[in-house]
Amino acid sequence: DPDSSVKSLHPDNASVAREILRAVGCSDVQIDEWSQTFTAPKYRQEVVTVWATTWINDGCASTPISTIYAIESFPGADILIIGGMDRWLDLTALVSTIEAHEVDCVYCYSETGKAIAAALQKKTFTHETLKEILDTLRDKDLTGKQVLFSPWAPSYDQFASMVERGEVFDSLIRET
Repeated sequence: DPDSSVKSLHPDNASVAREILRAVGCSDVQIDEWSQTFTAPKYRQEVVTVWATTWINDGCASTPISTIYAIESFPGADILIIGGMDRWLDLTALVSTIEAHEVDCVYCYSETGKAIAAALQKKTFTHETLKEILDTLRDKDLTGKQVLFSPWAPSYDQFASMVERGEVFDSLIRET
């Protein structure tokens, strides 16, 4: 894909990392060297542009605070994809965060997705699987849109691990 690019570390995360390095005594030169060579873990707020759509793959987000942080870190997200194995957690903080941001719609999958969709006042679409959501999105014009995939819940209902979930998402967004 000639329009594909990857940014390895979200600016907010980079700022926190720089502050930690300063706190443990690293010099500005050392921090600059680190920032030139650092590679973030795969599927942790990984930003990928594919065919003029910005996709944020936070497929390893399997806790409430991870997803809330991702939503707050990407306030321009037009679409949120969320779901996974339900742990029957309180959805209040998540719902408040989603409602407070300018997310146009939320695509929900699996058990947790259904519970989140029921709790939200925003436009939601429910599907059984992540693949179904991406098949649906493939038929839409997403030019210039920002799509945040930050599941909130564990992956074990449909994937062997959160890494596999991130890999599947990455593979599906690159299909034409």
